[in-house]
Amino acid sequence: MSSLDIKEDRSQRIAILHLTGRLDTVTSADFQKKITELMDGGENQIILNCVELNYVSSAGLRIFLMAQKRVKAKGGGLRLVGVSSFVKEVFDISGFSTLFSFYPTLDEAT
Repeated sequence: MSSLDIKEDRSQRIAILHLTGRLDTVTSADFQKKITELMDGGENQIILNCVELNYVSSAGLRIFLMAQKRVKAKGGGLRLVGVSSFVKEVFDISGFSTLFSFYPTLDEAT
């Protein structure tokens, strides 16, 4: 069974989404809704805490890419924190690794 838990947090003027579980075709709609709400609300500095994200499918990658394009268009940035080697490999294989900023810890990303 697929499940993704999304918790929102703030650090200074940066929105942080903590992702736990699997980001796949079943859960990607919830993730897209949440990140779109943030961007529609004017957020252009977003950190995605992926420490507890254990799977990303191509559907999930599309949401990451859409969010990256939107925040860059607004002069902002999307940062990924604590991406596991398994999830990072998905970004590498898809060629998306060069499009994102990866940080080992939240402190380094803020």
